[in-house]
Amino acid sequence: MSVFAAADLFYSKDECDRAIPLYEAHLQQQQQQESLGSFNVDNIYKMSRLAICYFNSSTSSNSNSSTNKKEELDKAIALNEECLMKAKLVYGDCHPSTLSAMYGLACDYATIGDYAKALSLHEDCFAKRSKVLEVSHRDTLISNAALCELKSKMAEIDEKKKSETPYNKMKTKDLIELIDRRKLNRVGLQEKSELVQLLFSNTPVVEKRGVTLKLFQAYRELALSRNKDASFWTIARVSALINGNHEILKADDCRFGKVDPNTTLTFADKCPLIDVLLTKHFDSNNKHPLLNLSYKEAVGEQANLFISFAYADNFIDLVDALELYLETHSKDYPVDTTCFWFDLPLNNQWTASDQPFEFWAKTFQDTVEAIGHTLCFLSPCKIHRY
Repeated sequence: MSVFAAADLFYSKDECDRAIPLYEAHLQQQQQQESLGSFNVDNIYKMSRLAICYFNSSTSSNSNSSTNKKEELDKAIALNEECLMKAKLVYGDCHPSTLSAMYGLACDYATIGDYAKALSLHEDCFAKRSKVLEVSHRDTLISNAALCELKSKMAEIDEKKKSETPYNKMKTKDLIELIDRRKLNRVGLQEKSELVQLLFSNTPVVEKRGVTLKLFQAYRELALSRNKDASFWTIARVSALINGNHEILKADDCRFGKVDPNTTLTFADKCPLIDVLLTKHFDSNNKHPLLNLSYKEAVGEQANLFISFAYADNFIDLVDALELYLETHSKDYPVDTTCFWFDLPLNNQWTASDQPFEFWAKTFQDTVEAIGHTLCFLSPCKIHRY
């Protein structure tokens, strides 16, 4: 039995690993002996067979490694490219052998993900087979099936790209990194933007971030600009009238009377104030117009003091007390790095009433344990500065 016959025998049994070295040896021998060399008609046929063996070997589960598979696929592509070029010269553009080489090369390109080249060859092959072999011919039907499958795959890829958030279009690089690192989840956000989509991911319910003294001072300044009577501003009033919360949505039962929710800091977004700052006022280039603060100035990634208070307590006194505390404990709690856990800006006050008491009890318990340090604000409070 000749080497070529043995190679064909292994080929017919799908034993490509045994057929490949025989085809390679036979082709090398023939090209050295015959005057027509690699342009010999028989050699083009054998090259086509060898390319198929390379391809089948690269997709076989028996291949030793991904490196070997890539090498075999690269050989299949190089051989099919050469085979197609020579088939066109020997047979012409529309000969069945030329179209077989074209089909094989298109499949190779599709396998490595070069869909543009694969699509062009599949379309060309199908059109020519339809004319030369008729539409109902087996090879034509195979070409049509491969073309439809490729188009379907490309359509799926395009659809997936459209559905994905184009994060790379966001302008603030450090904001992307911050959100990506934190994996934030803010259910209350209503605005459908790229940034909001990035915020939607799985994280614990308990908020670990904290707010700086600057945010308390900004709240105080805004409150006193609306009512100069410091005694008016209980923490409950700041929560409802300045920050905004679910209570003011009660049409006939709001304890603060009729309140326009649009005058609050969070009603437009219906989310925690810290996320309003995060999504719209991240750095000094775009500070909040009423608070004159950015997210970077107002929020820290980890709270280190939990504030315990009553909503009936006076907010102005609370801020004064926090200022004094940081002044007298600057060694342990520097003003620039200390962040307080204070639920008005940290929790979503618009949906707070949707959760049962047990939920909030567990949330606050977990938060206190996680932070490890609690400040209790007691009133009436008298500030003494020395």
